[in-house]
Amino acid sequence: MAIEIIQIGITEAQESTWGRVYIDYKEDGVYKFAFKNWIKFEERNFDGNGSFGTEPAYTWFKSRKVTTDYMAVLEGEYDNLFLTADRYKSDYGTPSKILIRLINDLDRGLMEDINNRRGWFN
Repeated sequence: MAIEIIQIGITEAQESTWGRVYIDYKEDGVYKFAFKNWIKFEERNFDGNGSFGTEPAYTWFKSRKVTTDYMAVLEGEYDNLFLTADRYKSDYGTPSKILIRLINDLDRGLMEDINNRRGWFN
């Protein structure tokens, strides 16, 4: 699968919700987004059509960073952002580690439709 990465979004932890890493990308002329999410310590990947910029799972966060330079994220320039408490970083990771896993999972098709996430907290 060949994708073109458009931009990366990173949210910082808020309340008891860990921060996340998002990708806007284009595949076969269709704009899509994907992100990693931890629900009750279970790592999951979601994707959908459009941009993460309009996705409630992104816009709910107050502290949001966006960059078109995904290499800067991979090289650790955003690893100082607070995604989770230090005690979880070894398992959860930093933006650079999460982005690598997200790209690999996206490439392998290990995504769930965003509609499967809707209302998970109810």
